[in-house]
Amino acid sequence: MKRRLLLAAGTALLALPAIAQGFVPDRPIRVVVPYPPGGVTDLVGRVVADGLREKNGWATVVENKPGANGQIGMGEIMRARADGHTLLIGGLGSHVIPPALAANFPFDVPRDFTMIAKVAEFVNVMVVNPQSPARTPADFVALAKARPGEINYGSSGIGASNHLAAEMFALETGITMTHVPARGAPASILALRQGEIHVIFENLPAVRGQIADGALKALAVTSGYRSRFLPDVPTLAESGYPDIQVASWIALYGPPRMAPALRETFSELTVSIAESDTGRERLERVGFEVRPLRGEAATAFQDEELARWRDVVRRANIQAG
Repeated sequence: MKRRLLLAAGTALLALPAIAQGFVPDRPIRVVVPYPPGGVTDLVGRVVADGLREKNGWATVVENKPGANGQIGMGEIMRARADGHTLLIGGLGSHVIPPALAANFPFDVPRDFTMIAKVAEFVNVMVVNPQSPARTPADFVALAKARPGEINYGSSGIGASNHLAAEMFALETGITMTHVPARGAPASILALRQGEIHVIFENLPAVRGQIADGALKALAVTSGYRSRFLPDVPTLAESGYPDIQVASWIALYGPPRMAPALRETFSELTVSIAESDTGRERLERVGFEVRPLRGEAATAFQDEELARWRDVVRRANIQAG
């Protein structure tokens, strides 16, 4: 009987990523979300926390620490012990765009945070009013060049991914557009539907239903791949603009100076959680593309994103609001 129990325990251990066997938490693991409950960042935090608990039996708790555009939660983990008991959910909106925009951003992202793994991402979609004569991105570029100074685009605010995606599009195509920021995505989408603006580059979940019912017209997705949710909509690369790629991604971070072996433990676990049937279903339900990156690949990706968006901000002369 004892031998059978030992064999069963060994089999259960083999089901986990092998490196995870070297970490045994001695208190609950905190997954800090630097935004309020209920948003997509919070969802990713809960998918990760639930996965750690379900895969390993580890006690986990999600702690929402909103405020200062995510900086309160970021500051908390930066000061935490790098022992695997405190983790952070962040991404493009917390770790890339703010430092690209603000010269006085309080953190040095590569130094102050350990990038563990990219979990998932949203594609952005170039959408226009159904009455627009543009049927393709090239049509829209031709329209903008024929009407200099008359074309405007909306966003949910300065520094949002939909703002910077539009600026990148303008830079790469050589067109001029006027930015009309709104207070959130719904207001920007309404302005587009009412004909007050000409285009937005919105996160897919915010416009997916309205594209499906014909209230908005999708010209292209901004990712380097077709979205599984809009398989008939081409990418901007396919449309002749290969240098325009935008996705709103979310990742798991640790405190600074996290030991490489511990980082790899959580990297492997995070990717396995995102790719599990349960994790994938929960993420895809709200429109996430599950495209995780581990360890060093995730760090290299973040470094590229930091350099790319700093360049866009500089070239477009974007000033923080």
